[in-house]
Amino acid sequence: MPTLATLIKVAQTRLDEQRHVVARMAERVDSLEKALAANHAQQVREGQAAAQDPGGALTYGAFLRRAIDEAQALEEQRRKALEAFDLAHAKLTELFEEQKRYEVAERNRLGLERRKQDRRESATLDELGQTTFLRARDEQS
Repeated sequence: MPTLATLIKVAQTRLDEQRHVVARMAERVDSLEKALAANHAQQVREGQAAAQDPGGALTYGAFLRRAIDEAQALEEQRRKALEAFDLAHAKLTELFEEQKRYEVAERNRLGLERRKQDRRESATLDELGQTTFLRARDEQS
């Protein structure tokens, strides 16, 4: 059976790995949000350019359809990335709680051992004191 110290180390490793997973997922969500913002900015710029150039208005419709399709695809990817992020974050929370349970159990175990050791030392000192007292009393008699 693994010791609590080993379980704490394993839990810490799993927690660190999950933190990296969550960080990568957060970066993915962030990059998708930036791509959506860039798509929107491009739509605005192209709309302004098409309004100023009558020839640009002919191709603006095709561009807009493609840009809207791309935005919808990005939004779907973002939604899925957020779902994955939420699941990974929930697992991170669970792993953190597990690690804390092990740490609390280890702290309690060490405290119990310390109290037992203190009681043994106290009993030894009491016995030593009693023996010393009895010897001193016997020597006086």
